[in-house]
Amino acid sequence: INFNGMAITLQSENGAATTIIDGSQSATVIELSSGEGANSVIDGFTVQNGSAGVGGGIHCGSSTAASSPTIRNCVITGNTATGTGGGIYCMNGSSPSLDDCTFAYNTAGNEGGGMYCEDSSAMLLENCTFTGNMSSSDGAGMYCKGSSATLKNCSFTNNTAHASGAGGGIGFYDIDDSLILEDCTFTDNWAAWGGGGVYCSSASPTLENCTFIGNTTDGSGGGFYIKGGTSSITDTLLSECVFEDNYSSVDGGGMYCEDSSTEI
Repeated sequence: INFNGMAITLQSENGAATTIIDGSQSATVIELSSGEGANSVIDGFTVQNGSAGVGGGIHCGSSTAASSPTIRNCVITGNTATGTGGGIYCMNGSSPSLDDCTFAYNTAGNEGGGMYCEDSSAMLLENCTFTGNMSSSDGAGMYCKGSSATLKNCSFTNNTAHASGAGGGIGFYDIDDSLILEDCTFTDNWAAWGGGGVYCSSASPTLENCTFIGNTTDGSGGGFYIKGGTSSITDTLLSECVFEDNYSSVDGGGMYCEDSSTEI
């Protein structure tokens, strides 16, 4: 399906459990690459079995247009990208709003098994679930670079970043704008290089009421790895967070901080 820039609502009659859009491993399932806004709505579908270089399930934005659709009550599952963004790929200022969506068992050959975002802004994810997604590089559940986002009541479970990957649940990189996580949980995620639950490099996240349980890594930062950089984007604020039963093979079972300023 290609929205072609139209402000239309695509809504199922009986919900995602019975209404399926299947890509047959032939291409991206849904294209939103023509400047779609919030009035371009996808509601109540399973989006599955897509395959592409980037964005196997859903592709948002293009080199000439940012797309910011509304996606709700959807299951995005079993999609593959040989490059980035197995489930959904966002680029060039695109800022989708996602509510009550599940990203499950999507795969990326590089970053972002469940979701990949680059140079996107003001994304809002509420009540979303990322489970069983895999990447061969960073951010198995979700990967964000140069993108601001607010995540509320989202969960990341059993996501796996293989090879030299960091950030089993989420990988955040070079984020200048606001990055807020509220009431989010990270459980049983794994990363080969570091940050079993979350990996942050040159980013300034604020985490409130977040929980890290049973995340592991063969590197440092079982639950959370925070790394500063050449920029000044190194301040991290954690409030009312829980770290329990996380494991690192090197340093920082719960949290590892490198060249960063962290306020707890």
